[in-house]
Amino acid sequence: MRNREKKSGFTLVELIVVVIIMGVIASLALVGYEKTVEIQRYRTHKNNLIQLKGKLQAYYYKNRGYINGPLDLDGLNNALNTRVEDPHFSYSYNTPTPDTFNITTTHKTINYTCTIEQGYAYPQCAGDVPE
Repeated sequence: MRNREKKSGFTLVELIVVVIIMGVIASLALVGYEKTVEIQRYRTHKNNLIQLKGKLQAYYYKNRGYINGPLDLDGLNNALNTRVEDPHFSYSYNTPTPDTFNITTTHKTINYTCTIEQGYAYPQCAGDVPE
């Protein structure tokens, strides 16, 4: 009779089960992470609009008028001496009258638009917004 030595360690089945469980947990975490990143993009976008509005108000008080539009985001950055970057949205600035302005932004891939106008404290947004 042979004496069998007891081997320590994990079996292949135990290791496979652990890897599968870790994969499920990682996939659940990734979904939550992607949603959090998308929500942060929208919040940053709204903060960019509020920042641009504040810069435009300061420009108005200093120069007694708004920048003549239409302009895109690069034009606004140059005129206001600021650096707002937003690769996910396209920006459009316009001055319907000398004493008013509006900035409209559109998401580049989904149906989502925001507008902020002189006289409004916060952007007015519509479309597919993450919850």
